[in-house]
Amino acid sequence: MNILVTGNTSYLTREFIQEAFPEGRVIILGPCDLKTSYRQGVTVLSMEQRDWALEEVCEMYEINQVVFFSNFLTLRSQEVGEGEALQQLLTACQSYRISRFCYLSGPQSGYQNQQLETQLAQSYEQLCLYEGKEHGMSIKVIRLPYLYSDQTLPPYIDQIFSQWAAGKAARFKENRDSDFFFLQMDDLGRLLYKVLDDWTDESELLIVPNTFKLTYQDLALTMYQFQPDASISFTKGKLQQVEQTDSMSASLRTRYGWFPQFNPLDDWQTILKERYLGQGKSSLLGWWQDLKSWMGLHPSLVRIIEVFLLFLLSELVSLILRNQQQFRAVDVRLLYIVIMAMTGGIGMGLLSASLSILALLYIYVTSGNNWITLFYDPLNWVPFVVYLVTGAMVGRLRAETLHDKAVLSRENQLLRDKSHLIRQLYRDMLLDKAMLKKQIMGCRDSYGRLYNWVERLNQSTPEGVLKVAQELLVELVDPLALVFYQVSGTNQLAPVPNLSQALASPLLEGPLGPLAEPLMAGELWLNRQLDPSLPHYVAGLRYQDQLVIVIGLLERQLDPMDVAQYNQLRVIFGLIEMSLQHALEITNNQ
Repeated sequence: MNILVTGNTSYLTREFIQEAFPEGRVIILGPCDLKTSYRQGVTVLSMEQRDWALEEVCEMYEINQVVFFSNFLTLRSQEVGEGEALQQLLTACQSYRISRFCYLSGPQSGYQNQQLETQLAQSYEQLCLYEGKEHGMSIKVIRLPYLYSDQTLPPYIDQIFSQWAAGKAARFKENRDSDFFFLQMDDLGRLLYKVLDDWTDESELLIVPNTFKLTYQDLALTMYQFQPDASISFTKGKLQQVEQTDSMSASLRTRYGWFPQFNPLDDWQTILKERYLGQGKSSLLGWWQDLKSWMGLHPSLVRIIEVFLLFLLSELVSLILRNQQQFRAVDVRLLYIVIMAMTGGIGMGLLSASLSILALLYIYVTSGNNWITLFYDPLNWVPFVVYLVTGAMVGRLRAETLHDKAVLSRENQLLRDKSHLIRQLYRDMLLDKAMLKKQIMGCRDSYGRLYNWVERLNQSTPEGVLKVAQELLVELVDPLALVFYQVSGTNQLAPVPNLSQALASPLLEGPLGPLAEPLMAGELWLNRQLDPSLPHYVAGLRYQDQLVIVIGLLERQLDPMDVAQYNQLRVIFGLIEMSLQHALEITNNQ
């Protein structure tokens, strides 16, 4: 199964993916720290490199199921454009017949204090449930607490903890008695796996209960344990408490056997201790992780440090090997320049060449030579020229290699786009083929069908003709969409007994009005204005220049703009009219 995970995907971890979707191929459309891994079945579509269209993703990867992470899952997040994105995604699911949709909502929907944010979150949930009921989709709305992981905390909480760790005042915008309501990503992974594994066809709302019943006051007490003199304050605003019933608590436990295992307060104690206070990072592994993080934040400074460290190393090696007979032909400085130019480009190559030149000048001077006299002999210039040329040329080759790589990457992307276009054209050709095949088979069978219709309509009484006409039309439309009317002398309409009993609210009740003229002319009237108060098609059956029967079709599945359907109905109504006229002639002669 191919699963599209989109929305607020910043909390995703590789452990969560393995826990929630162990047997599926996951396509992530959104910001996250993960990378594409074909071995683990994870594909990350970066929004920074390209604007991906939902239609393109659904078609290219043949999506079977969608999981949407709401922005409300992040504490104090700025909800921007989620309603539009959610509507577009639901529309794409309808277009590509993706029947399984899981919407992960935040706790705001369950707040007892009805605020604008609460109403907005509830409207998104109702939108999903309505679309599921209206279009026959199976939609699960799971109302979750705020999310966090060992690697990622909400930015709002991270800022407060950073200020607190630095000895500054920590100010929460929440009331101290508000619910401290968070869910660890590992717990969510287990829940998603159970819901997806035991998927049902009905659309429903699942609510994760407030199991631990913690408040922000409990969090403050934990922070005081590490820093008793810390300044922690709360707002005196409205309480943010979620609704809680016994049925909520029992639903997920009894149905899926799931309950949250990670107490967020216990987890955050470890996070406060290790990440913000640095008490758990005395080990070599913790030191190395901090170093990698610092290197990732200062790439330019790291490159400069590399140049000088390798320069010192090359000089040390040159000093050690200078008196070794077997290494006299090896220029360690030149090797150093080549390495730096290959890894850092022209700039690093020229910088390393300059440092090597200065080191060589220093050796000449300390050996008793006057640095001015070095330039009297052109042969003394050779090492300096070689160093500069080598740094520049190798750096230039690296730049050309990167350029060629970028060109190949763009060509690869163009080929991908071309391949997508070809697949789209192929899909359109398959649809055209199926349509043409249907038309050809219909043409081959049309003569037999016409003979069958004529034979069945050959009745001696008008009642028999209308009964057979009803049977023929029911083969094309729903019986509830078919209505028959009798026409009196003043074009007044009345339902035909035994043929229009299923009609809930009579249409065309009373006089025909503007429909009388086209029906008297033998035309099949088409509701081109899509007036909901009128049938899609209306046909009149005439006898001796008078309308005797009016037939209406209310079928919504018929396309009013389909010419083939229109012509087919014209043929059917024409045969019915001729058969009715013949039956009326027989009845009058008798």
